[in-house]
Amino acid sequence: MTRRGPWLCGLFVWAAMTGCRHAPAPTGTGAREAVQNYYDALLRQDWAQAYAGLHPDSRGHWNAEEFSRRASAYCRGLDFEPQEVRIRSCEEHEAEAIAHVVLAGRSSSQPRSYKDSLVLRFSGGQWGVVLPADFGRAKNRRS
Repeated sequence: MTRRGPWLCGLFVWAAMTGCRHAPAPTGTGAREAVQNYYDALLRQDWAQAYAGLHPDSRGHWNAEEFSRRASAYCRGLDFEPQEVRIRSCEEHEAEAIAHVVLAGRSSSQPRSYKDSLVLRFSGGQWGVVLPADFGRAKNRRS
């Protein structure tokens, strides 16, 4: 073997290793941001902003007044005042996404949280929240 053999072998190993780097994770298409904006609006009790984040199908199902009534009931049903939204996951599958969130806050100086899930659909160039038929009436799951 010539003196160039080990050098060429090292060059080959280096080239193979640099070619195996993982591509950076793709950035989302806005579903995560839509979830964050929706829940931030709910926590501020900005019903108009939360309503604007709904998918057209949900806005067609309820007008702004009915949504405000149900959103208010949803927040009252938490039995604590959430102060933070944590998005645990937001998985996009073509034109639909599923988000899992935790609302966190305190009640009587005790930490409280509520786990929720949302379906989003992409329509008209943006993601919108698709509310379940029982929105504002569902029983809460606390931890």
